[in-house]
Parts: sequence; C-alpha cells; structure tokens
Amino acid sequence: MFQQCYSSDRAVAGKLAKAAAVAAQPKCPSVGIHRPEKYDTYKATLDKIIHDEAFRNESVLKMQHAVRIDTSSFDDLPLDAGFKPKRTVVFSYGFDEEILGARNKNAEFIEELYGPKSMYAVMDEGGVSLMDIGGTIMAVVGTGEKGYLDVSLSIQKKGGHSSVPQDHTAIGMMGNLIVEIENDKFPTYFVEKNPTFYQYVCLAEHSVDIDPLLKQDILNSQIDEQANANVREFMNRDRFTSYAIKSTQALDVIHGGVKYNALPEFVELVVNSRVAVEESVTFAFKKFLKDAETIARQYNTGLSAQFPYSNGTEVVILPATDVGILTVKPITILEPSPVTAANDLHWEIFAGTARHVYEELAYPDRFNNSKEQVVVTPGLGTGNTDTKLYWNLTDHIYRYRPGVLPSVNGNSHGINEYIEFDSHLQCIAFIFEYIQSTDEVQD
Repeated sequence: MFQQCYSSDRAVAGKLAKAAAVAAQPKCPSVGIHRPEKYDTYKATLDKIIHDEAFRNESVLKMQHAVRIDTSSFDDLPLDAGFKPKRTVVFSYGFDEEILGARNKNAEFIEELYGPKSMYAVMDEGGVSLMDIGGTIMAVVGTGEKGYLDVSLSIQKKGGHSSVPQDHTAIGMMGNLIVEIENDKFPTYFVEKNPTFYQYVCLAEHSVDIDPLLKQDILNSQIDEQANANVREFMNRDRFTSYAIKSTQALDVIHGGVKYNALPEFVELVVNSRVAVEESVTFAFKKFLKDAETIARQYNTGLSAQFPYSNGTEVVILPATDVGILTVKPITILEPSPVTAANDLHWEIFAGTARHVYEELAYPDRFNNSKEQVVVTPGLGTGNTDTKLYWNLTDHIYRYRPGVLPSVNGNSHGINEYIEFDSHLQCIAFIFEYIQSTDEVQD
C-alpha cells in the first residue's frame, strides 16, 4: 500500500531534504501504556473468546452494544475493593441520529445541570478501532471531524411547449452546472491543523513498509513545499485517503420538469459537502456560488444567493434577465469541529489505556516480549457524529469505539447488523479501565 511505485515516480527529485531541518520535524504523539494504579485490571479473559460468535440484531452497533458496554463496565468496577469514584460518569443515549439529532436535548440538559466545559472528556463512536496500516498496528482516534453543508442550486426560467424548445432548457443548463461543479475540485491540504497529519507522521515513524522517500516527504512536509505536494499527490491516489485532506462534494438530489411535452420552469440540485477542517462552511458555499456564476454568465441568466448566517437575506450577484435566474442557498450547515489536543495528559490517558487493553489484556501473546506495539494516533472523522451537540461541554472529545471491527464492516445502519464478541468485551474493558484512570487525575 505504501510503496505504490513512489520511489520510481521521483527517484531523482526525492533526494533527502535538508538535513539541518531534522530537528524541526513533527513527532508522532504516541504514548506509553497507561493502566489504573490502585485496582486490578479487567478480569475477563479477552484473548480466549470464540471469534466466530457475534451479537446480531438491528441497531446492535449503535445502541444495544453501547448500552451493554456502558452498564457492564460500570457494574464491574471494583466498588467492593474500595473504589469510590470522584468523578461523575454520564451515559448519554440518543434516539434520532438519522434526523441529525434534532430532538436530542441530552447535551442541553447536561450543560444546564453541570455548566459549560464541565466534563473531563466525551467519548463517542468513530475512529479506526484496530487495523494493520502500512505494516503497523494502529488505533486511530477521531480527535476532529469535518463540517457539513447541504446547498441548493436552482434554475428558474420561462417554460413553453416542447415542440418549440429553447436552445437550452433549465435541465440542460443544470446539466452543465453539474459538470462544472464536478470538474472544479476542492483544494487539498496537509497541515498540522488536521489530525490526519499526525496519523501520517506516526506512519512515517513506525511503519516498516513505508517507502523511504514518502517517509522523508511526510516528515519534511511543513518546511518543504515540494515534499508537501508529494504527500498530497500520494494521498489523492486513493479516494478514502484523499477525502481526509479536502472537502467533498456529492451531487445527491435533483428534480425538475412536470410532463413530457412541457419545458421545465424550475430545476433544483442539492449538493452535500463535508467541509475540510482547514476551511469553513462559507468557503465551501462560495466555491459552489463561483461554479453557479460561471454557468449564469455562460447562459446570460441572473444569479442570487443567500449566504450562510445571513438569515435568508438574498444578495443579487447578477440581475435577473429574460433567460431566467439561478439561485444558490444553504440548507443545512455545520462548521468543522474543534480539534482535540493530542499532546496533553488527557491524550496520554486515553491513548495509553487503549494500548493497555490491546497489548496486555486482549492480545498479550502477540505483544508480550515483542518490539511490536499498538500505535494510537489522532485521526479525522470524515462523516459526522452526535458530538456536535457536546462541543460546549468539553475540549476533549474522542470519537472511538475499541475493538477489531469498524462499524462500516458490521453492516451499520443495515440489516443483519452485528459486532463480534471479542470486540464487545474489549469495549467493556476499555471503559472499565478508562473510568478508573480518569478518576486518578486532577483537572
């Protein structure tokens, strides 16, 4: 995966960049193992589970599994041994993820009860649980996620009978706007603001399979423009990695026209964009507005826009003409999330607990007396979770579900949804350990 003819592509151009800059190279925020100091660790024999067995049921990944791990981990706490939690632990369950959390008032209630920034940390779904990436066992914790924008682009023009059509109907004009949007790609970034940057720094430091020139480019990417461009070009080769470093655009809904023999008077396109952490909703909106202006000028139509945060105020970009008018307006907006730090004690405890659970409890036979380790790294959520409702409660949000099965591979949101038993128990062990570890620190 990490070779991909990288060296041969730039065998000459890739001579090691600037030895003097080594001291300025970024460092992987990897941490040591962290375990609770006072009480025994989780007693389940996590490495002896029957791996072919699984919980199978509708919503088992998103709700039933979550309720079970939270209650089980709390019930197993060593209260009889004298453990008396100093921190309040809040389990918050939603019920309306599919409609973007519009009815979930849990976060508002918690903030009213405890106050803003009152929580030590928030943990939600997400991340890459445990995977071999570039020959390195990695657990990728979502410490940030993209923004969200649904934008409507509509064309309104005179109709008429299909026997005497215009040279360009509203649908034909919209077709060209679609081509313009898809050909006008968002820019790419490889910067420290994006958690994906540190994920790749960790790969550069720990991967045994990584091409030496790619490794050097990653580590020099913040001081060498060509190195940065090389990394972005490499990541752009794969659809999934490319979307970690740029905004997306998905043309999802279109409708227009009413009957076969009548020219359409109105056509609307809805585009969904997941906004890069380096950008803003307004930046993404202006990109689509620019695409619309190109088409409006091409066909001599008017152009109006309702900008994000304008309370529906309409701005005329080009006055309406006899041909018609093109209108651009946002439907749903959400800015990119704040990014959780990966260089503080909060991160050391969270990431260190993950290493403890995987290396000492779940797979001791693999990691004991071995140089191999689980590299826990920050990462970026390219979708969106319910954590947007909890931003006011803490600066430390971790989108991560321990285990070995990413939800997209467990038929999440689909039929026959499932999670393997060993993943389920690893989740219980993690929560069990994490509650105790966070209770031992002051914040």
